[in-house]
Amino acid sequence: MGKLNYYKWAFRFTIWILIIQIVLFFLGFNFNLYSHDIEQFIRIINYLVMISLLLFVTAVIFLIVGFVKREEQNYQFWIAFLLCIGYVINLVLGQLATTTYVIF
Repeated sequence: MGKLNYYKWAFRFTIWILIIQIVLFFLGFNFNLYSHDIEQFIRIINYLVMISLLLFVTAVIFLIVGFVKREEQNYQFWIAFLLCIGYVINLVLGQLATTTYVIF
């Protein structure tokens, strides 16, 4: 059995996260309230978000394991690391955008 390259798999998972985020953007952008079923739309969005979160957690775990095992930090590590940071920023900004503040 060959050696498992953790950074390569973290990189692959983050590329899939990026693809899912692009799909989510286009689904939300093209959604028409009057001609689409909103319950089915929400269900599809929730499934894609759950898959994206699962991939994010596994990518972070693989990044940590690869770092602990002292693998060589190549472009796959840096791209996966930056995309994970971007995903966290996306989650935080998404939460800030949906939170309402009352200013007195």
